[in-house]
Amino acid sequence: MHYLKLIRVNNLLIIAGTLVLMRYAIIHPVYEANGTQGAMSNAWFLLFVVHTLLIAAAGNIINDYFDTHIDEINKPHEVIVGKRIPRKSAMLYHQVLTGIGAVLGLVIAYKLRSVSLAFLLLFIPGLLWFYSSVYKRQFLIGNLIIAVLCALVPLTLVFIENGFLFQAEGEAVVKASILKAAYGVTGFFALFAFLTTLIREIVKDILDEEGDRELECSTLPIVLGTGWTKLIVSLLTALTLFLIGWIYQSVLARFDDSLTFYFLLFLVAIPLGVVLVLTTLAKSNLDFERISSLLKYIMMAGTTFALVLYLLLARHYDIPFFNLIVQ
Repeated sequence: MHYLKLIRVNNLLIIAGTLVLMRYAIIHPVYEANGTQGAMSNAWFLLFVVHTLLIAAAGNIINDYFDTHIDEINKPHEVIVGKRIPRKSAMLYHQVLTGIGAVLGLVIAYKLRSVSLAFLLLFIPGLLWFYSSVYKRQFLIGNLIIAVLCALVPLTLVFIENGFLFQAEGEAVVKASILKAAYGVTGFFALFAFLTTLIREIVKDILDEEGDRELECSTLPIVLGTGWTKLIVSLLTALTLFLIGWIYQSVLARFDDSLTFYFLLFLVAIPLGVVLVLTTLAKSNLDFERISSLLKYIMMAGTTFALVLYLLLARHYDIPFFNLIVQ
């Protein structure tokens, strides 16, 4: 049970769910709307999911390994490494998961004959190590790294899916701009993941300020103070709201679909507005914990929007919605 808590199994399930939604509710429908089918088999997709989960689990372990002293100050009752699991065992667990994950990633890269993909899938676990050991304690860079890594989850999947499609159909898919369309739609979700993750990571830094200060870290609230950090959170939240409105107005509004509008309004935009208000009024750690929890909900709601977009594509382009005909 302690090992499951160490790898944050709930977060891993969210990652797996995100990949499933991105593949079956976004990438494949975009392909179908452009008159083609995905070429990556379910077996290769499963291999990528397992690779991603192993690397994410290893990253969670090494993060706790290096954060033991900080966590003993900020949340002493939740410390696992060094108390419930020996540090040597945690490190071994990290190395095994990273090794298996890296091998699976190289297998996928070899199948696609992609040196850039191989580099990326090896670079990510290395970056997670340096994030946990060094960058997490530096000004803003640690927040940006985690935000970028979250955005890379859907982007890496669409890169691989497009790679398999290109292998199967060659220049035809390039001329038809199918690959570009898949990148474009998935890119919206990646941008949303980047911004919301960045906001939440900064909020978590406010929560962890006491322990971070004790270990002489240089996070945003320590360098700039809580007031300025709250302002940055508010500005990033406002930017996210603006981008959602802009994307809806410039892309989604032309479909004239009320479900899309009300989903984004009530499940994403209004909660983000609540985050703005709560951030302005926040004074205690309990206030910031509520903001962090709300942001996690918003991130999941934003990911679930993939189903709404799939339904929209199915209606507009007359394609099946999970093998059902919709009008």
